[in-house]
This record gives sequence, C-alpha cells and structure tokens, in this order.
Amino acid sequence: IIAICGTVAVPQDRSDPDSGTFDLAVAVFGSLSDNPPPEPLIYLAGGPGEKAIEVLEFSFDDLFRPFLDDRDVIVFDQRGVGASEPSTDCTELTRLEIDLLDDSLGVDDRGALFVEAASACFDRLDGAGVRLDRLSTAESAADVQAIARTLGYQTWDLLGISYGTRLAQTVLRDRPEGVRAVILDSVVPLEVDLIAQTPASFDRALQTLIDACAADANCASDYGDLEATLDAAIAMLNTTSAFGTVTDQLTMERYDAMATGTVLANQVFQGLYSSQIIPLLPEMIALAGDGEVGLLDLLRSVSLTNSGFLSTGMHLALQCQEEVAFTSTGKLRDAAEDLTRIRRWLEGSRPLGSDLIETCEHWDLERAARVENEPVESEIPTLVLAGGFDPITPPAGGRAVADRLTNASFVLFPAAGHAALSSGECAMDIAKAFLLEPAATVDRL
Repeated sequence: IIAICGTVAVPQDRSDPDSGTFDLAVAVFGSLSDNPPPEPLIYLAGGPGEKAIEVLEFSFDDLFRPFLDDRDVIVFDQRGVGASEPSTDCTELTRLEIDLLDDSLGVDDRGALFVEAASACFDRLDGAGVRLDRLSTAESAADVQAIARTLGYQTWDLLGISYGTRLAQTVLRDRPEGVRAVILDSVVPLEVDLIAQTPASFDRALQTLIDACAADANCASDYGDLEATLDAAIAMLNTTSAFGTVTDQLTMERYDAMATGTVLANQVFQGLYSSQIIPLLPEMIALAGDGEVGLLDLLRSVSLTNSGFLSTGMHLALQCQEEVAFTSTGKLRDAAEDLTRIRRWLEGSRPLGSDLIETCEHWDLERAARVENEPVESEIPTLVLAGGFDPITPPAGGRAVADRLTNASFVLFPAAGHAALSSGECAMDIAKAFLLEPAATVDRL
C-alpha cells in the first residue's frame, strides 16, 4: 500500500485574505487496482473533532483497506483537529476527565467543573489567535473541495460517518461540483436538535437492547429482565460505590476509579455505540449489580482511550455555533420530561446538554446562519446506513434524510451500533458495490 502524506493550506477565513491559514494534514492511499476509477473516496470524520489521521493505526484495516481494492482513499484532519495546525486540543478537559475518575461528585458539581475547564480552554486558544469562529461545517465543506482540487482530482466520492454526515450534506448543499456519489453512515440531519434529542435516542437504543435480551433465550436466562437488572445495579452503586482501575490503553497509565450508578448508566450509553461491545453489556450490567466492576472498568478504559482521539476545542466551537445556537435549556428539559428512567439513571435534575449551553455562553461565538439548521436536498446518488442500537443518531434520522434525497437508498443493520459500516462484511460489501454502480439498486442480501 502506497501512502502520500502532507498538508494542504486553506484560508482560516475565506472572506479575509489576511486571516492566515489552517494547514490540514492529509493522507492519500493509492488503490491496489491496476485500473482504478478516477474518483477517490474522501473520508469525512465524525466527532466533530475526530483525529482521523491518528486513528488510522486502529481504523485502517477495517474501514479503509477494503475500499483500496477499487479506488484511492483520502483521509484528512479537519481544521483545528489532530495533526492539522493550529491545534485546538483542550488539555484542560483531558485532565478533568482523569481527575473525576475516582470522584463521587454529583452531576451539578461535575457540570460546573466542565464549564470551568472548557472556559479556560477557550481563553487559551482565543488568546493564541486561533480563529475558533472559523471552525465551521461550511468552511470544512469548502476545505473538502480544496483538498480534492489541490490533489488534482476532477471528481470524487464522499464517506461521512456521524458528524461527517453533516459535513457531507453541507458539501452537497454548498460545494456539490465534483461529487459523484456519497455514503452517509449514522446520519445527523441538519434540522434535528441533536442535543435535545439525545435522551430519547438513548432511551430508544436501550429499549432495543432490553428487547433483544428478552428475545434471546440465553440472555433472558442469564440476566432476567434486563431493565430491572440495570435499575437494581444503578441503585446499588449509587448507594455503595465500587472501586477499580481504569487504564489509558495508549499510554498504559492506570488510574483509580470509582463506579457509581450514574457511571454505569453512562457506560451503557457509550457501549451502545460499538457493535462489538453491545453483546457484552448485559454481562457488564449484571456483574456491576453484584459489585464486580472489572468488565465495567475495561469498557471505561476503552472510552477513556477513545476520548484522546478528539480535538475538544474544535468540537466545542462547532457545537456552540451550529447545535447549541438552535436549542435552549427549556427545550432540553421538555425533551426529557417523559423519559423517567433516563432522568433517574443519569441524575436528571440537570438536563443533559445544559453544561454545553453554559460553556457556549462563555465561548460567545456567533450563531451560525439559519441554513445550518435546515434540511438539505440533492440529486447526487447517496447510500444511507444506520445501526439498530445506535444511541446518538437513531435510524429514523437516516431514513428521513434518505426520503428527501432524490437518488438515495436506506439500509438498516439491526444488530449494529453507531458507525454501521464497521459492523461487519455485509455493510462493507454493500458500500463497495454502491460506489462501483451508484445508480444501481442496492442489493441488501
């Protein structure tokens, strides 16, 4: 496999020629085919803020290597992310996450510390002259076209996962020239209030897990009524915390950790992202209810490690401008009003997402144009994928986007979590076949 790595300089502010540049880290992987098509596949990472270049060590074989059979693949770090410069990593939040591993603070106190650390990050980045207001999806959409043109491609395909689907839809709206076909996996519809929707998305995915366990004879026999088992485990850990160890699997640093009921509930949410971890969740819940937190600690270690692959400054800047700008604390509270078990398990006295709203008050970035909260239409062939257990971008969102795109096909993978493409060979085979013939009927068998 031949890889060419370098940077593409793009203006920080395209309306100001004196604004300086973001230097985007780009990796181009050459196709293994003797006669590849002219279109490369450009990967649009999630997060927002995923360090796509750094994650390559772990994602390449499953996510990108199969596409090289037919075509070139381009992976890049978006503006403010990872190896691109200037960087927007929030070391303040990284330290806070580690400090809170062995702390029993309630949700209000944790939220206050998050706001404080995030505000300190803003002050540092803003003081260094980073144009946080230019960390936007519209600017990144222009960057995608700039990268392709700089590399000499006339046409290209797009693969967006999670936030990357928002970026892909923005490319379809603002910079469609040169785009031949698009894959959207785990879709974020622009018009959806993603923050207010999160409790309901978690509740839906959790019910899917509960129903799946009840329908499986072994799971039902081993763990009984999974909702009752989880409820009891959360109540027990909130009364008598358990102690263990969480490991950063990159540095192998080990940290003392306290497991409360809220920690368990949050880890169930995180676990539902992964098609590989979902089968372990009933066992993790049952063991935690008996005070055995070894498996919970292992999955918390995975989550801690994954958090290192996110440039939090870019994440917050974009969320403040494009998500928080279109919601409110009242909307968050109303959205979770009837979700009694989620509010109970996640200490619902403080609405999920309210920490982010308070953070954005300090960041004080201009609200995005209203078009960033409106649906996108396009005639470019599009394949939309969704996972049945996905706790953050439910299948209904992907289906809604597919329904309004003129030439779109929707495929649901019932056993997958977030990022359905990584769930197995079936999803990858469908994606590869689509790129070979975007106008053909999708073979779901």
